Amino acid sequence: MDRGVVWSSTTLEVPIDARAGRPTGPLRGLFTVLVSALVGLAGCDTSGTGGSSDDPVFNDPFEGLPRVVGLTLVATYPDPTAFDYVVKSKVYPEAPDRMTLTLRGGGITVLDTSDASAPVVAARWESGRDVEGQDRRGDLLVVVARDGHLLTFDVSEDQPVLLAELALDTNPNLFEDVQGELLAALGTGPFDALHTKLYEPGDGSTVAVVSATATRELLAVDVTDPLAPVQIGALDTGVEFIEGIFVTGGFAYVGGFGGSDIYQSVDVSDPADMRLGPALHGKAYRQMVSEMSADAPGVLFAAL
Repeated sequence: MDRGVVWSSTTLEVPIDARAGRPTGPLRGLFTVLVSALVGLAGCDTSGTGGSSDDPVFNDPFEGLPRVVGLTLVATYPDPTAFDYVVKSKVYPEAPDRMTLTLRGGGITVLDTSDASAPVVAARWESGRDVEGQDRRGDLLVVVARDGHLLTFDVSEDQPVLLAELALDTNPNLFEDVQGELLAALGTGPFDALHTKLYEPGDGSTVAVVSATATRELLAVDVTDPLAPVQIGALDTGVEFIEGIFVTGGFAYVGGFGGSDIYQSVDVSDPADMRLGPALHGKAYRQMVSEMSADAPGVLFAAL
């Protein structure tokens, strides 16, 4: 529940089609840092794990590589607060020796990773808020609270400084309202909002798109003035339990968890008038959380 972990290089076989649930017991709050280069990369399941012959065919960029990952446990760092249910950790180019962690257990942790084998907590935004999605541009950090709020922070220094909090305007129908109450009753916490990405439409503004999980919506929030964020758009994507977002070339790409089998593109060139684009359908497109590497522009890597 409260340990940070540092890893070094060795060879460990990893099942390609493994499906891990949300962390429980001793895994909850576990923090992992990769210290050295991967020995290999876990390849893509080109069959679309569990999919039919009608599912789209993938080109496997890792074909021929060993399907292993190089990891060796170096050390653990107990901290019941800083690593309580880390759900997203990211290093941004603006601060290459700092890692930002958002926690469902509450708050934000900033790690100093200048010595990757011995990370230390550089700062904490102490809060009981259950937060998940995050993104950064310059000194602006945006974070999604799962109870349906977007938070803006000044991160010009290690210590995140809260600037504003916006209650997101979603449009749940009766079924979605009941579904949300059931999920909360089951102890999963709220799913009013989950992930976010920042982008610049080209008119001088900065916009955060947010996945409103409970209502299948993609929301657009103008954060050009981080002290006064304003929601300017919303679109029903049709993606059940919408989760991860990636924005490139004027389009947002979104997928959902659970039984969702749609990977949907959304034209966000005008955030006040977002429109659905082409979509991919099939079991291979479940639980899509995507990122694009600078080493492979034009290729979206997705976690299922």
